[in-house]
Amino acid sequence: MTLEDKLRLISDKELENMTIKSLTFLETITLCNKGDYKQKKDITCEHCKTLTTSFGYQRSHGDKCSLKGVDIDCIKKDWLDGLSKEDIRQKHDISYHKMDSLQKTHLPSRVRACDELMTCEHCHSVQNKGNYIRFHGDKCKLKGRWNEFENDIKSGMTKMDVRKKYGLAGDTITKYKETILNNN
Repeated sequence: MTLEDKLRLISDKELENMTIKSLTFLETITLCNKGDYKQKKDITCEHCKTLTTSFGYQRSHGDKCSLKGVDIDCIKKDWLDGLSKEDIRQKHDISYHKMDSLQKTHLPSRVRACDELMTCEHCHSVQNKGNYIRFHGDKCKLKGRWNEFENDIKSGMTKMDVRKKYGLAGDTITKYKETILNNN
C-alpha cells in the first residue's frame, strides 16, 4: 500500500484532530524557541507553599493542588509531637498520597529508634541498633579476644588467616585493620 492510499483512508475527523494536535505542538515549540517560557515567573502555591513555574502551577497547583484544604501547620505540630504517619492521616482525614506528599515536602525528617547508634564494648565498632542486637554485644565474635585480634593485625597476619581464626568477613577485617593501624 502506497502513502497516497494510506492518506485516503484517513477520515476527515481524524485529519482534523491530527491537524489540531500538530498546530498545538508547533505553537508550543514556537513559544519555547522565542524564549517566552523563560519570562514566566515562578509562583508559590498558596496551599502547599511549593515554588513552581507558571506551567507547573497551572497543571498541579492552585485550585488543583492535592493539599488544598489541608492544615499543614497543624499536621506539622502533630508530627513534631511524635504522632505516627498513620495516626496523623486518620486524624486529619487525608489520603496516603497526600500524606506522602506532605512528608516529602513539609515535614522534617525524624530519627527512628532503629537509627540509634550503639558502640560494641568488645570490638569498639559503631553500629545501628539492629546490627548491634544481631551481631554485637554478647554475640560479638571478638568478645574477650580484642587484644589478641589487635596483636595479630599488628604482627602482620594475613587477611585469610585472620578470617579463618576469628570467622570475620573480609571487609570487616579491612575496616578493623585500618582503625587499628591508624590509632598507632
